[in-house]
Amino acid sequence: MKLNFDTTVQRVTAAIETLSDIIEFEINCPVVPGVNTAALHDLLKNVQINDTFQANSRGGLIEDLTGTAKSGRFNTSKSNFCTQPSQNFNILADGSVISCCQDWMHESKKDFQNVNIRSLFEIYRSNTMKILQKDSISGDYSRYKMCEVCSDEMGFYKNKTSKEQSRPGVPVL
Repeated sequence: MKLNFDTTVQRVTAAIETLSDIIEFEINCPVVPGVNTAALHDLLKNVQINDTFQANSRGGLIEDLTGTAKSGRFNTSKSNFCTQPSQNFNILADGSVISCCQDWMHESKKDFQNVNIRSLFEIYRSNTMKILQKDSISGDYSRYKMCEVCSDEMGFYKNKTSKEQSRPGVPVL
């Protein structure tokens, strides 16, 4: 992201020290084959670092990782569908909301209001979020390309007829 590494580490460390009594910090570090994550544990000693899951392809953007992430944190034994839109809230630096941290291309940005316009609660409780949750449970990942790719990688249940159905876009809150 073209940020200075040392400055970034200083800022993250300062934030952790300042806010650790208020916020529980946790870092999800998806493991890329051949990368040692031990240095991250040494760097941030008082932070829970989850580095037991393989990285996935970021919705198909990293071709070398496609199909290798079946043990990723997005596929839990609790469900056979994606639970990310209901478990995590993803806000970009400009206040835009996206449906998933895997949405690096910001495919879903157009479907959500900005947090500078609507409250987090309103956005989270919006019809858009409800539709995404319903689609995931029913095995329909056709709304976004990233979801189609990720659901294949994660081995989620997919409704075979979902791609054949034509659906209008998700309404914006």
